[in-house]
Amino acid sequence: MEKRMKDAAIRAMSAYFRESTPKAEERIAHTLSVLSFAERILAGEGIDAPFVEAAATLGALFHDIGI
Repeated sequence: MEKRMKDAAIRAMSAYFRESTPKAEERIAHTLSVLSFAERILAGEGIDAPFVEAAATLGALFHDIGI
């Protein structure tokens, strides 16, 4: 996933949590940890498919939105 798109998604996720929950920093830290795990799995599996990479990245970043 392009860095600028990933950065925009991270900003959107962070803004959402900061506006919607008193535990924003904890949620953001958790989400970034999930993203790190997703990236490690992609690298470990040798996945080099832009669509799969984008789906995994966005899934990791937005998995707790709305809870």
